[in-house]
Parts: sequence; structure tokens; C-alpha cells
Amino acid sequence: MAIIAFDSLDHYADSGASCDIGQLARAGYTANQPSSGAEGPELYLTSGPFGGVCMSPGRNNNDWVRWRLPSNVGTQFYFAAWIKFFDTIDTGNEIFGFFSDDNVKHLRLYVNSGGTITIQRNTTTLETTVDALAAERWYHLEFTGTIANTNGAYTLKINNTTWATDSTSDTLESSGNANIRSIISYGEELDSFRFTKWGVWSTSGDAPTGSIGPHKCWTVRPNADTAQADFTPQGAGDNYVEVDDVNADDDSTYVESGTVTDMDRLDCGALPETPTAIYAVQARVLSKQTGAGSLSIKPGLYSGTTESKVATAIPVGIEWQYDVHLTTLNPDDSAAWEEADVNAAKVQYEVA
Repeated sequence: MAIIAFDSLDHYADSGASCDIGQLARAGYTANQPSSGAEGPELYLTSGPFGGVCMSPGRNNNDWVRWRLPSNVGTQFYFAAWIKFFDTIDTGNEIFGFFSDDNVKHLRLYVNSGGTITIQRNTTTLETTVDALAAERWYHLEFTGTIANTNGAYTLKINNTTWATDSTSDTLESSGNANIRSIISYGEELDSFRFTKWGVWSTSGDAPTGSIGPHKCWTVRPNADTAQADFTPQGAGDNYVEVDDVNADDDSTYVESGTVTDMDRLDCGALPETPTAIYAVQARVLSKQTGAGSLSIKPGLYSGTTESKVATAIPVGIEWQYDVHLTTLNPDDSAAWEEADVNAAKVQYEVA
């Protein structure tokens, strides 16, 4: 029996940079950053299960993360992730691939320009979905199946609804070993992705327990200033007006400051629905630096009378970058978040 499983629903990365390779290593991975700098990291798995991590946003088609598994772990797999695309979706770009080795892909998922998803065995199309994804929106993707010649199988679910399924497909690329040796996520299309669970196991082994299902991810935006508003708005109005964009408009509207310890703390809108449970709340800030010198930023949250922010300031580059702070507990009482807590919480960002 062999099984390797990954589950990040209850194990989030340390606050800080979007991709924390040190966190991965502490969770049980061996991380290797290829020397080219444009690729990787590669994460070598030797035993399981492992803790989870917030994966980095993708930037281009050479910006990927690969999980390498030991030999002959298994031919069955389950894979789930929250994904969000950039403001446009280009044609025919791969988002996830399932390999037997470095060159042979059993199954791959492509997103098309209209947002439909194509499932391929290496380069052979097996199915294209009728339904389509939209840009700038979070979706929960689940992909499960078996690698085999005439009785291979796969099922693709989006937000717990089946978009594609087949139990009689040839999912085994003819030149490859049926065992899945590595999984790759590609960055050209994905603005952000957060893995919730994946597993690879043998036919005689035990599968990871069930489907996690579509835990919803809502975005609420600033809707009012507070007394803590140190940044200078690009326009003549309130600070929140400059940073409440549905889609980021980069240099068109913004707030700015070059003074260390300057902070904006902004009220946000209420959750659009009443959740059964809240697993985490995340502050996400888009920033860049202009002019000479160097500055850092500390995104955070403020609840009740208590703030929670990244422990280590994040350097800001000359290109726009997203930085996040995520917490699974309400910092004001160290208990699980409740709807009223989230609705009253504030987002903040501080120059450091």
C-alpha cells in the first residue's frame, strides 16, 4: 500500500511572503530552487502526510511549482485547489499537469480563452467543458481519476458541480509509467491559487477521505476611512475610494506614503452571505515602490481592539505585487472567526 496526501485546509502558511519555501521545508518537503531563477521551486516528497501552504501567485509560463513523488506511489489521484485567474484569460494555457516523469504527461488541464477547461492525455483532447470560468473570480477546482489504458477515469468538479467526467477513457500516455511521479502547477494564467487537498495512492491503498467541497471565498472591499488614515490619496477624496477597486487599476487610483509607520486602517463591507463556519480571513494588498531607496509593507487585520499583521515586513519592488496576511483565528479573542467579527473587522497596511 502507498499513499501520499496533502491537506492545507487546517494548516496555513506563516504570515509573510506569498510563497514561503522555508515553511514548505518545515512541513516535510525538500525544496530545491533551480539555478535559472525562472523556474521552480521543486518540492521533493519522501513521506506523508504533510502540512499545507499558501502557494505563490503565478507570473508567467515559466513560473511553476512541481511536487516530485517517490517511485510507484500509485495510479489514482485526488487534487483540489482554490484558483483565480487574471483579469483576462488567454488561449490554451496549461494550469495543472500530472506526470509519470519529467517528459510524459498523463493528464493536463488547460484553460481556453472563453474560460472553458480542456482535459488532455498528453496532447490528445479527452473532453472540453461546456461551462466556463470567469476572470478575477475565485473557484474551487477538484480533479480526481485513475491512470489506466482502457478503463482510465477522471472527474472534474467546479464549486462541487461536475463539469466533466468519464470512466472509460485512456488516461495512460503510451510511453509512460502509469504511476504519477510529479504534479505541476503553472503560473501563466493563475493570479492566485491555494491548495486544499491532494493525494496519490495505489489501487490497493486507501484514498484520502472524501471531498472537501467548495468552501467559499468572498472578497469584501474597503468602504470607509477610519481615524487611522496616514497615506495620501491620489485624488482629493477619502483614502478608501482609491483602493476599493473590483479589478485593480494600478496607477489610476492609489494611496501613497514614504514614511515608515504610516498606516491606513479601513472599514470594509459585510459578507454577502451568512457562512456556516469561517476558516480564515485574509488581508490582501497590492503595492509597488516609486523613487529611490527601499521600503517594506506590513498588511494586516484589525478586530475589536487588536491588530494582527505580518511578523516580518515584506520588501516592496518596483512592479505591482500582491502581499497577504492570513489568520485562522480572530486576533481579538483568539477564537474562531464569526460573521459579526468579520463584518466589523478592518483591513490595514503599514509602511515599514
